[in-house]
Amino acid sequence: MCELLGVNSNKYTNVTFSFQQLIRNSEDNPHGWGLAFYPYHLPKRNKSNSNNVEQNDFRAAIFREDHRLKDSIFIHNLKEYFHENLRSKNILAHIRKSTTTQTYANTHPFSRELWGHDWTLIHNGAHGVDHYFKTNYYSKKDLHYCPIGLTGSDKILCILLSELKNQIQPEVNVGENSRMQIDYDFLDCAVVFYKILCDMKENNADVNIILSDGIYMLGFFSGHNKLHYIVRNKGEDFTNIRLQDPDYENIGLIKAYDEQAVIIATEKITNEDWKEFDYNHGVRMIVCQDGKVLRKYPYP
Repeated sequence: MCELLGVNSNKYTNVTFSFQQLIRNSEDNPHGWGLAFYPYHLPKRNKSNSNNVEQNDFRAAIFREDHRLKDSIFIHNLKEYFHENLRSKNILAHIRKSTTTQTYANTHPFSRELWGHDWTLIHNGAHGVDHYFKTNYYSKKDLHYCPIGLTGSDKILCILLSELKNQIQPEVNVGENSRMQIDYDFLDCAVVFYKILCDMKENNADVNIILSDGIYMLGFFSGHNKLHYIVRNKGEDFTNIRLQDPDYENIGLIKAYDEQAVIIATEKITNEDWKEFDYNHGVRMIVCQDGKVLRKYPYP
């Protein structure tokens, strides 16, 4: 079973605290790990005012290896660097237990560019995606993205973004310094995603995903295994939050008073009151921005 972790915040934050639990859990997910985030870009990387500057660069930074996270020399050597420099409003992390081939090309996260944004996806699911792709998209002429590896997870992203190009018409303008400004409504995109993901589920595909375009984050649960989320509101006391793993029970969490976040995860990684996704009787999908849940699906 793979594990997913997504953080959507109103401040540039890091994932050091929650990432520790994934390191521990990688013992049972040995076939790869990946981390994606959208770094802020400022002159001389002035951290003191980073949260006062509007982000306009949505290129994702992605790190991944096709072996166990716990054994990663890369992570060990760059732990301090990540703690100091990994700052983003949207962060996705994945540890992999393969049902096919353990290769770099099959290692999450997966990313493609659309409308000036890197769209990044992580997935947890064992069956059905390859059959769905072959049946519905293999010979389609309007499939604009092609998978690189063999995993069905990459195929999901190719399907979703291809359908956005087919169904959504964004507004295109040219801004300062000839920068392309492409405006689209993410909630319109979410409707497209929701219909496709539900159709995949009804055709026996496992599609638990977390996806981000650098501004928004989306989590979808198909009923396979489990998926949870929690909202951390402004002004809450985080000092008593603990990771579920007893090895880290004394590690606290310090956040700014005006910081809020939504965290989506396969497992309940802390001692907080997590909410469960429920495909049949509850929430199947959520869309988040700036640490708030904008919409839950099914939507009335």
